Amino acid sequence: MSKKHLTYDDRLAIQAGLQKGLKVAQIAKNIGKDRATIGREIKAHRRLVSTSNGNNCVHHKTCTRIP
Repeated sequence: MSKKHLTYDDRLAIQAGLQKGLKVAQIAKNIGKDRATIGREIKAHRRLVSTSNGNNCVHHKTCTRIP
C-alpha cells in the first residue's frame, strides 16, 4: 500500500496519543508522518463533546438574574 494515506493503525496511534496528552509533533514523530498531516487528520475527524449540563432547574425561566 502507498505511504500516501494514513492507515487504520496510524489513526489508532493518533487517538492513543491524544488520550495520553501527547503533542501533535510527538504523535507525528511516533508514527513517522508530518505534523501537518496529523493536525489535518485531527481537525477533519474531531467531534464536539458537550461538557455543559445546562440549567436543570424546573423554575429557571421564572428566576430573576443577579447582575
